Amino acid sequence: MVKSKGDEVILESIEKVLKVSRCKKDWKGYNCLLEVSNFELRFLESSKKNGGQSMSESKGSYFFCLKNVTFYGNRDNYFAFISKHPTLPLFACHVFKADNCSKIKNIMASIGQAFYKFLIDLSQTLLE
Repeated sequence: MVKSKGDEVILESIEKVLKVSRCKKDWKGYNCLLEVSNFELRFLESSKKNGGQSMSESKGSYFFCLKNVTFYGNRDNYFAFISKHPTLPLFACHVFKADNCSKIKNIMASIGQAFYKFLIDLSQTLLE
């Protein structure tokens, strides 16, 4: 099977995250909530309070327009996507870890459906 450059970048990025997490035993990353729509991927970074997660006390919100997401993929409990900066000629790979593989499958399916709806809306707009 021929791998694309996107596959290579995503797998390399996931490997880097795995390497950091192995080297820094106390590194936990950040908890976040993913919202998927047919226009964007939005991540709400949560804070931990008394051992639980509180989305109402969100540290930050990050969104990526689907038109700027160039590739997405997964490996084990990780998924990643590559996004283009909206105004600069820059690209970044964003890596996330889920609790289990079934969540990754749901995330990947949701993003796939969002892209499908985005492309349908875009094609209808272009035909008008």
